[in-house]
Amino acid sequence: MRFSGLALKNLKPVIKVLPPGPLSREVVNEEYKLLFPPPRLYSIAVDSASNHLIKDLDGNMYIDFTSGGLECSLGHSVEIVAEKFGFKSQPLTSIDLERTTTATAVRLARRLTHLLKLKPEAYKLFFGVTLEDCVEVAARILEEYSGKRVFITTSHGYYGETSLCATLSGKDNPRREDGSATVIHAPAPYCYRCVFNVNPSECDVECVDFIENFIFENVVSVEEVAGVFIEPIMVRGGCIIPPEKYFRRLNELVEDYQITLIANEADVGLGRTGSWLASKRLGLKFHGVILKSSLAGGLPLSALIGESAVLNSVKYWAYPRRFHPTSCLAALQVIEYMMEHRIPENANKQGLLLKKKVNELAEEYDRIGDVRGLGLLVGVEIVENKLEKKSDSSMALKIVRECARRGLMLSVCGKSTVLFAPPLSVDAETVEESVTIFEGALGEVID
Repeated sequence: MRFSGLALKNLKPVIKVLPPGPLSREVVNEEYKLLFPPPRLYSIAVDSASNHLIKDLDGNMYIDFTSGGLECSLGHSVEIVAEKFGFKSQPLTSIDLERTTTATAVRLARRLTHLLKLKPEAYKLFFGVTLEDCVEVAARILEEYSGKRVFITTSHGYYGETSLCATLSGKDNPRREDGSATVIHAPAPYCYRCVFNVNPSECDVECVDFIENFIFENVVSVEEVAGVFIEPIMVRGGCIIPPEKYFRRLNELVEDYQITLIANEADVGLGRTGSWLASKRLGLKFHGVILKSSLAGGLPLSALIGESAVLNSVKYWAYPRRFHPTSCLAALQVIEYMMEHRIPENANKQGLLLKKKVNELAEEYDRIGDVRGLGLLVGVEIVENKLEKKSDSSMALKIVRECARRGLMLSVCGKSTVLFAPPLSVDAETVEESVTIFEGALGEVID
């Protein structure tokens, strides 16, 4: 049976064969012979998907609380938008910007600046295909705009997989060089594991002061800094949500030193936090912001929205020249759907319910060290015990895999944080069902 859009709204997971079933195993075995796949949490071959449900080749149905790896903010539901708005694929599937353009991109640019309450004359947009397109373009523009080649970012970030983007993703050394660019990582505002051993109630935002008092004094001069890249919420680094005072202090820093700041909202923009932009909700001021594939319901599209004064400084166009008009058209329909159905408001409402339910479990289980959440992003950090707070990555993996066996797909971010990131259109019944499955998995794998 194939899926049919919103008819699946209240369906629950069904496990007919213990995952991975024989048909999934057969496909996965062939895949490893022929392709180059990444490591996976579970060996499941997908047959079809719609809304919040995924069906595998063996007939099992799962609640997807990863939102397709944060690519499908409305769930697996492009056809829902298509049916509602009469969306049809354009004959133009790709555009070469050296030769032509399309009115669809202009319409989307105008719609986005209006939606995000940005003055059209003050901001310009660049459309790409991937997150890496926009990060690389932003970095090159900042180099040309400033004449400098040093970038400041934080640990626990994620900016993509190309060379410069991986360097910006703060996973390894605090200072790395990539071609012409130097990237320096400041400590992330990870309050649960503060590198300065400060209690959150006594925090004086030492992680921002570290940039000014240590990096600028001992590592690199502020006169060499081209810009700052920051994620309002460091999702893949552990669902790290900085306190608002962090952003107030960071705003002061970049303003005092006249540094350009780029906010990477690839995973959190357009409604997931209960606001169209997480930066606006958390009080972060930016000169540019990056959005990703959730913009077009999972179709390939990314966007860099930057101050016109910065983008107009470009003298030589050495950036990606292709994007997909069909994705731009899909993005227009996605935005209209989200506005009509008040999707950000739903994300805020269901996110409060999800966080409340998970916090109730945290009181019962010593293995849940911390619960962090904003909107429909909730991270559950798994530890050996609450007192010592030692990360337990193996237990986090066991919990996620047991959830999959019971029909719930979650992911692990950071070292040991189980991430709930459901589609933004999810209802309360599905949220409660997911927490029930999660609780059952906890009881099964925790001694």
